[in-house]
Amino acid sequence: MNTKTITIRIFCIYNDVVGFGPAEQIEIYGYPREVFPPIDFHTATLVGDRIIIVGCLGYKDARRLGHTPVYSLDLSHYHISEIQTTGENPGWIFKQEAELDPTGKINIRGGEVIGSRDGRQQYRRNFNEYVLDINTWTWLRNTNRNWRQFSIRREDKGIFVLDQRPEPQALLPRTVEHSVVPCKEWNDARIVVDGILVSITVGVSFIDVIVEGDLPSEKSRQLAEEVRANAEAVVGHRCVME
Repeated sequence: MNTKTITIRIFCIYNDVVGFGPAEQIEIYGYPREVFPPIDFHTATLVGDRIIIVGCLGYKDARRLGHTPVYSLDLSHYHISEIQTTGENPGWIFKQEAELDPTGKINIRGGEVIGSRDGRQQYRRNFNEYVLDINTWTWLRNTNRNWRQFSIRREDKGIFVLDQRPEPQALLPRTVEHSVVPCKEWNDARIVVDGILVSITVGVSFIDVIVEGDLPSEKSRQLAEEVRANAEAVVGHRCVME
């Protein structure tokens, strides 16, 4: 009799706290979803006897776009509570960095922010830096960078992997004058156009073109369009730009 083994992998995000004690003692604390929902790609900053948790990716249907989740974990009895904040928050941010300064403020930079476009969620890089004052739970945006981001994807929603992943250097514009600058990341290329730094990053589903400065709108779009056309030629599939 022939038998077949079927393996089913289910992706899960957890909402528990794991504590490691002496003598390899491990304690796991679980929480109701309405108290502490499943989160991932957040930051956890130790402030006295509390851990301040900021941001997350989370499940798609649970995201509150325009809101930044903040939680406080009391280390004395592992009570966790959501913190209501005010001010100009970064939005639904994840994969960011957090740093506590001596004045009791958590500095947030980098990461990605999820917004909405044409009725669907869209990921964008976070270009600005934010500060959360834990004395007043008030957000303040520290920068106002007028950077542009263009995202290129395959029209058939395929992915850029293996033989379908273009080398960043093959995507560089041909008619826009530029100079190439060194880049440490294997999936990145960096160029300078009219004194403005531009990065081209090849991801799994998107190729991101980020103009890190005030390059005129027409030239920025021309540059991004050339990258799109080059990507289309390399992968052999129609590519569109957002």
